[in-house]
Amino acid sequence: LFVVLSVVGVTACLAWFMTVCMGWAIGAIEVVGLIVFIGYSVDYSLHVAHKFREHVQLTKGHGAESSLRRREAVKHAVESMFNPVVGAALTTLGSSFFLFFCTLQIFVKLAAILFAVTAFAAIFAVAGLPAALLVAGPLGPLAPCGGCCGERSLGE
Repeated sequence: LFVVLSVVGVTACLAWFMTVCMGWAIGAIEVVGLIVFIGYSVDYSLHVAHKFREHVQLTKGHGAESSLRRREAVKHAVESMFNPVVGAALTTLGSSFFLFFCTLQIFVKLAAILFAVTAFAAIFAVAGLPAALLVAGPLGPLAPCGGCCGERSLGE
């Protein structure tokens, strides 16, 4: 749920960037940019959420209170994923920088969209998502039966 909210936030920020900051009317290029980069924007947040969940699973049953477990899991996730997320964002920005010098307007627009979605996705992944997980991150099984995360239900 938190990753979905992060993607919705990135998509809303991207739509705002295209319409308000850049002053573009919503056309075919802009819609394709929104649709294509929705999938791209989930990547960083999903990695951070996975590291959070990994730490929660490892510390299950250690008797710590919920707020301490969340804080330690968020700390683990941010320490583990901050450098990879920032590094991936910088390499993406660096490789797409040259699109700004194209003569075809579609490539210049896609470069601006790529820059914006990369920045928004990285910010949401290393700031927004950890803040949300710190406040209300899940500490138990995500499925009622526990099946999707390797746990057995109480009836087994």
